[in-house]
Amino acid sequence: MLKGKITRLVVAGDSWTYGSEIRDPSLPDTVNDWDEPNDAYRLPRIWPTKLGNHLGVDDVVNLSYPAASNDRIVRNLVGWLTQEYLAPKKDTSELFVVIGLTSPERKDFYYRDIDDKNKHFWYTMWPMWKHKYPQDELNQFAELYAAYMWNPEEYTHRYLQQIFYLQTLFNQYGIKHMFFQAFYQRNDMHIRQWTDNPYNRHYQGQPDEMVWNMIDPVKFMHKDDAVQSFHNYIIKKDTSPGQKDSILNMHPSELGHTWWADHMYEYGKENKLW
Repeated sequence: MLKGKITRLVVAGDSWTYGSEIRDPSLPDTVNDWDEPNDAYRLPRIWPTKLGNHLGVDDVVNLSYPAASNDRIVRNLVGWLTQEYLAPKKDTSELFVVIGLTSPERKDFYYRDIDDKNKHFWYTMWPMWKHKYPQDELNQFAELYAAYMWNPEEYTHRYLQQIFYLQTLFNQYGIKHMFFQAFYQRNDMHIRQWTDNPYNRHYQGQPDEMVWNMIDPVKFMHKDDAVQSFHNYIIKKDTSPGQKDSILNMHPSELGHTWWADHMYEYGKENKLW
């Protein structure tokens, strides 16, 4: 292997990177798009595999999962990198990592049942929509959390810190990388247009705008562009009459995945990322 040649593509994200709704129509209705029997149909049709094909990379590791939070994305990616490369001090020059960021509001908590100590797990809260959680106490907590503790002062700050943390980690270990936003663009505004005033007032000086300005504007695709996200890119590109062919229900079709993989490849080539 030539030193510096990309031989392994690692991707992390939510349903837009996992390939939700890309499902083999010949499978019985009891099989979901995320079930293993659908993998042979789904995997060749999603952007990570298609980008790997552009790069001549057969080894594509997809750490994504539907409805994942950025908390989960960061936790799983850093855990995987630590076990595979960082702890054993393995050369990272073969790697290229792509992170498809999701909605910042999603938040993970670690749950432990007070009556059954063996029942404990990470779970994601989605405060932006009504959702029934598996335990009654989680539903009660979710209502209180959404009413009192679901605030942009927290989730935007956490989002920025996660990106900055990953960028710092990648730079420290010489890991080639790229970020993009999957579908979330807050009221068509960019973080550079926000002010630090509410953060300064409530948190005594979190320099969030300064942190955003320190995020690499090339390695974060379309960081300050009007068309910023995967979703907005394929919607703008899709000029089909009536229903958009690039979107199935809430997720990209194979056509949408193809367009995004093509675009990412050209973007990376133009910016000398590979």
